[in-house]
Amino acid sequence: MNEERNNNNENGGNYVESSSEYRPGAFRKMVKVPYFIIVPALYVFLGLTIHIWSPTWILFLTIPAYYQLAWSFKAPDERKFKLRFPVIILSVTAYIALGMAFPPFWKIFWLLFVFDFIYYWKILFR
Repeated sequence: MNEERNNNNENGGNYVESSSEYRPGAFRKMVKVPYFIIVPALYVFLGLTIHIWSPTWILFLTIPAYYQLAWSFKAPDERKFKLRFPVIILSVTAYIALGMAFPPFWKIFWLLFVFDFIYYWKILFR
């Protein structure tokens, strides 16, 4: 506990990244970006300028993926980082985006979800 926090007199009492993080500092950098504000602004901008409202709602699915990715950087090792990685959210987003782009192939794109099982199987049982 003492290793993770600086003395209040040094550094203004700011939080010091734990040395047990997979990628120290990445979490703090990602959380500082107001991604939850950027995505709606981008959605409105694209809707008003290019008049593309319907397919761009998929951008909103990237918000939980972004913050789950940031949280995964706090993992203590590579294996836990890979377990926290937002694979399921990304595969759902890819499934919807590809299905909207190529409607006749909806029935084939479900195979993207098989990748989730293979990904987690490889991490858990290696």
